[in-house]
Amino acid sequence: MIEMLERRLGPEYVSQRPGPGGQKLFFLSSSDANRIANEVFGNDGWSTTILHQRCEVRQEGSSWVADAEYHVRVTVHWPAGESGAVRSTSHEGVGYGGNKVMKKKGDAWEAAVKEAETDGVKRALRRFGEATGNCVYDKAFLAYIERELPTVRKQKLGVPPWAANLMRKPGFGLESDQSTLSFTSLMTPRSGREQPPEPVKVEEFAEIGEEFFSDDTGLEI
Repeated sequence: MIEMLERRLGPEYVSQRPGPGGQKLFFLSSSDANRIANEVFGNDGWSTTILHQRCEVRQEGSSWVADAEYHVRVTVHWPAGESGAVRSTSHEGVGYGGNKVMKKKGDAWEAAVKEAETDGVKRALRRFGEATGNCVYDKAFLAYIERELPTVRKQKLGVPPWAANLMRKPGFGLESDQSTLSFTSLMTPRSGREQPPEPVKVEEFAEIGEEFFSDDTGLEI
């Protein structure tokens, strides 16, 4: 598990979007963060706890704006030897969300809360290792990622590997054997976990200014 946590992520895991002041923001999406945590720790090997939450909603003209703050704790339950004993380690993170103009009060509240909680979980997860998001804060790693992203985007346009193993409604997917795929077969445990990508090694990179990277607080689900 420690070896998996020490691996940096492949560029296909890293997303990019424009930030304020022309900055480039690199981040790990919420779905990928959860997927990686499940792969490394196991689906029942980690949990989250909301320690503190705050959400304020205000009306601006005919619209609503909300701001939220979530203090989140992520706890990982580690196997401790062959005795079956388990030890736990926790890390915490604070997430912020909101400032989105909505027509309905409930929509503004929901958007702010989702963003804050997601951000808090990702900030806590990154403290466990490179694979759970810490590598996205490494400027040398990001320089490599920026060079590789154009190639990765082209690959993402292809058919994803999981597309051949979808649960389909009766009458759909008749061109293959997907229509006979049972829920039981989907729930059959895999013989072994896939290995994460090899660590990224960057021997030389140009000096990058502070404006190159800024912490991302956007909601990605």
